[in-house]
Amino acid sequence: MHVRINIKRTKTKTYRSVQIVQSYRRKSDGKPVHRVIASFGDLPELDTENLKAAIKASREGMALVPKKLTARMIAKIKENLHYGDVRVILELWRAWGLVEIIDELAGSPETAVSVGEMVGALVAQRCTAPASKLAACTWYPTTALPLLQGIEPSQFNNTRIHRTLDTLDDIRDELQERLARRIRHRRGKAVHLFLDCTDTWFHGQGPEMAYRGPVKEGTWHRRIGIALLCDDKGLPMRWATLPGNHDERRTMLDTIQHVADLPWAQGVPLVVDRALGSGTHIAEMLESGVHFVTAVPAPELPGYLPENFPGAFDDVELTGDDERDRASLEARALELGFEKAEGHRMIADLGIVERTDGTGAMRLRPSRARASVMIARRIREELEERGISKHQLAEEWGVPERQLQRLCYPIQLTEKVQARILAGEADAATVKEIQDLGRLSPAIQEAAFEELLGKLPRDKVLRPGTAMVRLLDDVPRFRVRAVSVFNPDLFLQHRRSALQAVEKLDHLVAETNANLRSGRNQNPEAKVAAGIEEEIRKRGLTSVFAVRITHATTHGRRHPVVHLKRDDAAWHRRRRTDGFLLIVASPHIDMAADELIDTYYGKDRVEKDFRDIKSVLELRPIHHSTDRKVRAHVDLCMLALLIERDLELRLRAKGIHTSAPAALEILSTLMLNRIDAGTPTYIPTIPNTEQRRILSALGMLDIAKEDAIDGQINANSR
Repeated sequence: MHVRINIKRTKTKTYRSVQIVQSYRRKSDGKPVHRVIASFGDLPELDTENLKAAIKASREGMALVPKKLTARMIAKIKENLHYGDVRVILELWRAWGLVEIIDELAGSPETAVSVGEMVGALVAQRCTAPASKLAACTWYPTTALPLLQGIEPSQFNNTRIHRTLDTLDDIRDELQERLARRIRHRRGKAVHLFLDCTDTWFHGQGPEMAYRGPVKEGTWHRRIGIALLCDDKGLPMRWATLPGNHDERRTMLDTIQHVADLPWAQGVPLVVDRALGSGTHIAEMLESGVHFVTAVPAPELPGYLPENFPGAFDDVELTGDDERDRASLEARALELGFEKAEGHRMIADLGIVERTDGTGAMRLRPSRARASVMIARRIREELEERGISKHQLAEEWGVPERQLQRLCYPIQLTEKVQARILAGEADAATVKEIQDLGRLSPAIQEAAFEELLGKLPRDKVLRPGTAMVRLLDDVPRFRVRAVSVFNPDLFLQHRRSALQAVEKLDHLVAETNANLRSGRNQNPEAKVAAGIEEEIRKRGLTSVFAVRITHATTHGRRHPVVHLKRDDAAWHRRRRTDGFLLIVASPHIDMAADELIDTYYGKDRVEKDFRDIKSVLELRPIHHSTDRKVRAHVDLCMLALLIERDLELRLRAKGIHTSAPAALEILSTLMLNRIDAGTPTYIPTIPNTEQRRILSALGMLDIAKEDAIDGQINANSR
């Protein structure tokens, strides 16, 4: 026989029961199984130890010497409070000096309850039991935080929580600046910085800054945007909560401009994904002086790669055997000058390369309306004089082809309207308003223009951004540090995906024609064509395939027939960079090629932060309905992220490689027990081996010692 302790955890509670079980072999099959001799429920720790000792003494034929009960142990336990996890979070929160910083910035140290302690409690809730702020009022008294913080549960109420959130919103900018300096002081200057954007969504209408649109997972919600700049350890250095319709590229560029001159960011490579890899954005980052690392979008790769790289793998015969095909591709890469690297990557260090891009003279600052007409006229001249396609021009200018198409709309305006715009009549108009005019019928353009002028404010001029000005002039050059990566596995994946997309389109066309032929599909031709074109668009093949409809007669009935016309030249242009990745950086960044690649892939750090604040810290869905509360909610999530990352770093430094949520889950059963011993007295649960290991690594083993509780909590409670 032996004692078995069963522990069952739910989302909010932990249940413990003690049983005496006996091992025996089942007669039917001889397998060893257990049967329960007695079940005692949740016995006190001392009773459990005495029960184990009794069974051991009986088994070994020895005398039993039971452990004695103290007066404190004889008293009944009146209350169990969550202690281990919230105590660790509170200790880390205070170690960062955030209580003092927030109270100082809040400017109200004389208030009954410290704002810094209130924020610390809300961060603890976010880390251990994420839920609404209303739920925090009922959660707080179930923890040891009132005893640890000296805040009465009645003071931790909904009104004070919302006042705390408003204060947090007021001090955000100063808090972030102080926090960034504190991180640098405690953790040293960052090796790299990582910047990215994400979104989150709401129950209900959401605040004013929320706009309906697709979130990262593809579903549609009322959403807002979030930008996060973190260091190489995942600690949040800067963040922003943005309207749901914000432009991610512009947001990241503005953030870069803002932090470029800050002491803790100067000279530190800032890594962004390929959203900022287009030529215009690279040129803007070069002008800002920031040290950046990014990747170039596939359509722009030929502008950087050596002439013999694009299309160099098209004639490699593929057999369908991955191992053999990979070997053939690697052999070709070696011929081109690539070197083998980690995994199946092949690396070619291109050194400093020169790229032609529309960087434009910054001295030209016409209004956005005039600039849009000037750019549209320049596009027409380029296409007519050079006889090139829009796709080729888009590649040369470093802009997406769809964006180039929008830039063409103002050329469809009548000459009279164009002249009036160039004369400055619409200097307060946005680019979109001018482009929308160009999409109207010429017969109504002048009337629509007059209507637009009536809505525009007087004496206001909207100046174009850097990216737009770059498209006004000649095409200068810029230089970047570049490393080309060729991945044979990625090449094979790209080729398979492309062929599968074509097969699906062919199948769709065949199925559509069968339905048209049989009469099951009697939609108008325009609707049939639009359906096929939508599927082409979803697969990103609008520049490759065009839909053409002819007619045929079957069994005496005339019906449409759909054809897909493929532009082979466009198809090969898209396929010639399969498997390639080009990483570019500021020319003054001194890194080896493999180090530059590792730096770029380190952007997974900020992506992991976003995953954690969305899942573990439950950033979404958000229940608040005002901009102030939403921004403060995001602030809490970022501060909770700071504490969790700090916890992980401390454990990792001691050789414990576990996540913060896992460590806090282990500590969650370390309770603080209130017993009836004449006066309110608190004793901690005896920590188990895992709990002791974590507390020891954090240098907090004392918080589980009874004498430490006597000196802190019990003294305060009396």
